[in-house]
Amino acid sequence: MARVVIDTDVASAIQKGRTPGWVAQAILGREVWLTFVAVGELAKWAEVESWGAPARCRVDNWLEGRPIIPYDPKVARTWGVLAAAAQSRRLVVPCRSCGRTLAVRD
Repeated sequence: MARVVIDTDVASAIQKGRTPGWVAQAILGREVWLTFVAVGELAKWAEVESWGAPARCRVDNWLEGRPIIPYDPKVARTWGVLAAAAQSRRLVVPCRSCGRTLAVRD
């Protein structure tokens, strides 16, 4: 199965049930992965925005069982190389109306 890695904004939109149509099409039939950064940012948002227990529980339940790319220095360097390559090849697709991005790699 093809994989797709989503960023924090896209993860947030999906778990809230507000998935833009272009994202729904891009992830259809793909295994959706998150980075350790996205998980950390969701936790940060919960703290900064003082989310209550129900909202935190919703996010935790949504994250449960989703594949997450673990961190180590090699992963961080590889992310940097892939991010630069995606940017130079325009493989990071911006959503101009919502400011979110989704990286797709077959």
